[in-house]
Amino acid sequence: MICRFLNPILIPVIKIFYKLKIQGEENIPPSGGTILLGDQMNPFTALATEMALRRKVFWAVSPSICQPKLLRFFLKIFWRCFSLNPELPDIRGFRYAFNVLRKSGLLAFYPGGINQGIALFCLRAGCNILPMVITQEALSRQRIKIAFGPVYNLNKYQGIIVDVKVIKEVIQIINQTMEQLKQ
Repeated sequence: MICRFLNPILIPVIKIFYKLKIQGEENIPPSGGTILLGDQMNPFTALATEMALRRKVFWAVSPSICQPKLLRFFLKIFWRCFSLNPELPDIRGFRYAFNVLRKSGLLAFYPGGINQGIALFCLRAGCNILPMVITQEALSRQRIKIAFGPVYNLNKYQGIIVDVKVIKEVIQIINQTMEQLKQ
């Protein structure tokens, strides 16, 4: 979500008010189409996520966040956000998301988490999934811990019929990893 115009303002603000601790940096793929599945809690933790990744992130956001047209414009222009509802047939959002992954981009969902629609999207995309967990501690200075789990490659699911059982399996794998990262 960080754009080149806002970097000089936002990064120092985040560094002043938040102390970042990054765990599992070695799991972050340096390139290639990757889907980031995490539990981003607020816009500041989303910005902290971009700082930790050091890669351009394209954010698929819930349509409810993009309701006012002016907000939608700023999110699109300044933070590479686009509206995507995985539970509805939003063709433009899906095309844009697949295009990001085809061009070896990093796609994240905001707010985070995984549901059946996102799991189905990940299976159809067939690219790497990077699970992530963010925890905040309220101390004298806000501390944000960002933990990245191992990358999951969904290529083994290519060419098979995707049913509810497969979708639940992917959700369970990602949720188990996220629970382990919280510890």
